[in-house]
Amino acid sequence: MQLTKKILFSGIIFLFSLPLFSQKITTIKGIAPDYVGKTIQVMAIEDYISLKEQQLAITTVKADSTFSMSFMNDTIQKVVIRSNNNFSYIYIEPGKTYDIYLPLHDKDKPYRPLGNYVNSVFLNLDTNDINNRIIKFNFEVDRLFANNVYNFVRDKQKFLDTLKAFKDSVFKSIQNEPVFYRAFIFYSFADMDMSLYTNSRANEFIYNQYINRYPILYSNEFYMSIIKKLYDRIFTQLDLETSNKAYLAVLKKSPTLLEKALEHYRFLAPDYVQKGKSVVLVNDNAQLRELVTINGLIDAYDGPDFPKTNILAILDSISRFPKFKENGLIARNVIERLTAINPGNEAPDFALTTKSGKLLTLKSFHGKYIYFHLFRPDFSNNIADIELLEEIYNRYKDLVDFVSIYPKDVKMSNRVEKVVNAIPWEVVALDPDDKFFKDYQVKTFPYYILIDRTGTVVGAPALGPQPNGEYQTIDKVFYDIRRMDKVIEEREKENRNR
Repeated sequence: MQLTKKILFSGIIFLFSLPLFSQKITTIKGIAPDYVGKTIQVMAIEDYISLKEQQLAITTVKADSTFSMSFMNDTIQKVVIRSNNNFSYIYIEPGKTYDIYLPLHDKDKPYRPLGNYVNSVFLNLDTNDINNRIIKFNFEVDRLFANNVYNFVRDKQKFLDTLKAFKDSVFKSIQNEPVFYRAFIFYSFADMDMSLYTNSRANEFIYNQYINRYPILYSNEFYMSIIKKLYDRIFTQLDLETSNKAYLAVLKKSPTLLEKALEHYRFLAPDYVQKGKSVVLVNDNAQLRELVTINGLIDAYDGPDFPKTNILAILDSISRFPKFKENGLIARNVIERLTAINPGNEAPDFALTTKSGKLLTLKSFHGKYIYFHLFRPDFSNNIADIELLEEIYNRYKDLVDFVSIYPKDVKMSNRVEKVVNAIPWEVVALDPDDKFFKDYQVKTFPYYILIDRTGTVVGAPALGPQPNGEYQTIDKVFYDIRRMDKVIEEREKENRNR
C-alpha cells in the first residue's frame, strides 16, 4: 500500500504540474428515438462541492432519432447528459468519439420532478476507454461483495482481509495505467473504507491514509465525497474552545479567523515531523482548511447557529480573495447554489395581497403544500391551463393550496377576465417589477412553483397541468404525495397499535 501511495502521489504531482492534453475535439453522438425534437445538453461538473454544471455542447435530436455534437475538451472528465428532465453520466477523453443510445425514463418507476436518472448505453466502446475500465472495476467490486456477503454480515474481519487482498491485487495491476484512472481507483477504495470502518479511529485512518500530505483532487468525485463525509458538519465536531473561536469568526465575517480557528482541529492542523533536534513543517494544510471552511458553511447555512448573512459574507470574501483559486471558484458557485431557487432549498418568504384583500406569507401555508401558478392573461393557452388546474384543484385542495399570480399591467379580454374572476383559489395581481418575480427567478410564463409543508422548494419550475415530453403532469406529483401520506399514516397507526 505504501508503494502504491508513492506511485500515485508522484503521478498526481505530475498531473497537476503539466497539462495532460492539448485542446482536442470530443464528439458525443448516438440515437435517442424517444427524444425526437428535444434538445440534448452535455454538461461539465465545475466542482464536486456545489455540483454546478456548465454547458459544453447542445444539439437537437433529428427526426431520424440521431444526434451529434462536438466540442473542445482537454481532459478526462465525468459529464452529465441532460434532456427532458432526464440525465445520464459518462466519462469522456480528449479526442475521442462516443456513440450512445439514450433511453427514456422507466415509466414503471415514479417520476421525480428533480430529474430522473437513465442509464445510457455505449455502442462500440473502445476496450481501452476510461468508461470500459471503470465499468470493469465496478463489476469486480460488485462481484467481490456478492461472493463474500456471508462474511460481510457474519465475519467482518475475514471480509476486510479479503478486501485488502483484492485492493493489493488491483493496485499492483494499475501501476502503469493513466493517472486519472489510478486516482479514481485509489479514492473509490477510500470512499468504500469510509462506509466500512466505523470505530473511533476510522477518521484518523482515512485522514492519514488518503488526505494528509496529498494534493487536493478537485476533479475526483470520490476524493470530494470523502471530504464531505470526513468533515461533515465540521463546526459541530470542534471542542468547546475552538467552537467559540469559530463562532466569533463568523460573527466578525472573517474567513481568516475562521480558518485560523480550524487549525486547532486535529484533521486540519499543520503537519510537523521531527528531524533530529528540529521540528519541520511538512504540510500547512491551508488549502484544505479553506476548502473545508466552504463545505462547513454549506452545512451550517440552514442551521440555527450562524446567521445566513454572515455565512454569505464569508463565502463572498473567499470567492473574491481566495488563498487558492480553485476554492474561490467553489465559493462563488456555492453562493449561487445557496441563494438560488433550487429544489431542496428554503423558499424565500413573501407577502402577497390577494384580490380579496387577504395577506399571504410563507408561514400562513404551514402544514400544506403551496402550488404557485404564474401566468399572463394575454397568452392564448392560459384558459386551457386554468380549466385543467380546476380539475386538479378539486381533487387535491385538502392537500395543496393553489395561488395564481399574474402581472397587473397585462390587458385581458372579457372572456379571459371572466375565467380569471371565477378561479376558486386565491388570485394575486402584482406589479411587473414586484420583488416576488425576482426572488423566485420567474422569467417565462406560464411558470409553476411547488413548495412543501416545511417551506422547502420542491420544483421551480414545477410541472404544470399540461403533459410534458414524458406525459407527466402535476396531477401525478400530487397523487404520489397523497399516496406517500397514506403509507406514513398507516405505518404510524401500526406503531401505535403495537
